[in-house]
Amino acid sequence: MYDPVHGYIGLTEEELRIVDTVVFQRLHNIRQLGTAFFVYPGATHSRFAHSLGTMSVMSKIAQRLAELGIIEDAEDVKRLRLAALLHDVGHFPFSHALERPIKKRHEQLSTHLIKNSCLKDCFDTFTSDEIASLITKEYVEKPIYSLLISSDLDVDRIDYLLRDAHETGVSYGFIDIERLIRTIVIDKEQHLAVEDKGRQALENFLVARYHMYQTVYYHKTVVCFELMLQRIYEKLMESNKVYTYEEICKMSDEEFYEFNDNYIWNLLRENHKDTGLLGDLISRFKNRHRLKRVFEIQGIAASGKEEPDYSRLGLIEVPYHLEGVSSKSGVPTDWIFYSKPKPLEILSKAEDETAIRIVDENETSTPIAKDERSIISVFYDTCFLSSRVYTKDEFETALVKGIKDWFKI
Repeated sequence: MYDPVHGYIGLTEEELRIVDTVVFQRLHNIRQLGTAFFVYPGATHSRFAHSLGTMSVMSKIAQRLAELGIIEDAEDVKRLRLAALLHDVGHFPFSHALERPIKKRHEQLSTHLIKNSCLKDCFDTFTSDEIASLITKEYVEKPIYSLLISSDLDVDRIDYLLRDAHETGVSYGFIDIERLIRTIVIDKEQHLAVEDKGRQALENFLVARYHMYQTVYYHKTVVCFELMLQRIYEKLMESNKVYTYEEICKMSDEEFYEFNDNYIWNLLRENHKDTGLLGDLISRFKNRHRLKRVFEIQGIAASGKEEPDYSRLGLIEVPYHLEGVSSKSGVPTDWIFYSKPKPLEILSKAEDETAIRIVDENETSTPIAKDERSIISVFYDTCFLSSRVYTKDEFETALVKGIKDWFKI
């Protein structure tokens, strides 16, 4: 297969069997960036392409580690490629957008599918449990393998930064992938690391991810439409018109194939005549009529410490405070939309197993967060905070006043 980011991607017979299953083919119909196409028209690329790209990156890193003698068994390369290929197979429609109303993360569904769908019959020399354990970080024989799937420097992040930058046209995500891969090593304590000569490439990677989140993933309009879609799904769940996680897990492979972005569009079409909130939200979503961002608190916090106003506003997710804001403003709770994404950090804490390290010519390994020669050490212990409140245009003035009065902001 030919990929616009990585070029030709070869598949083994085993991998091709997986790719040809209905469970994997479903990923053609899952947008990689959920609602981002409302802002970036080119962001219609799929989880299918990302999964192949992630496997391609894994293949290059595995080859590098094999050259260093760290990977001695060719079977391990196959194992890593399969885990990379399947790491996102359980994504819900519109990718991350529905994880909140369904109350499950896609990794849980991915492992379920690997063990229980037609995928389990595709493996030649591995069990489905072995492949799933790499994704869940339960592969105890060589824990470093799981870090290649999920860590500060993993194959998933490398591909999605390159791919999302390519498809959105945003320049922040472009990184020197070849330099990065050619300098990856494993230190004496079995941590993922980069040689000193790859320092700049690693710094570029970390900063690029940080800026892509600020520019694309946390974009105010992208977040707005995610909130709308989540509220739509929640309302449909209340009337038993959509699938719960338990029902999803009981689907046949053919039924699961249909649980994709088209499933959501069909739901919108079937329920667009609904009166009240649901019908209004569906109409707005279909016609790109976004909500009004009426309140926002953003900033940089040191050592993960949230600013007082930021913390107070976060209480809006508590029913008591939500009702209080509604009472003060006269705005119905259903029309108060709040977003408080996970604080955006440049990288993990230095002591975490997922933290990336720099290895010097003396083979001394130092977390880049503590390496005084790296610009990352200056601001790694900070995070970007972004909380926003949205509503209808006509509720703007009343809601702003209600928030200020209730939270004393």
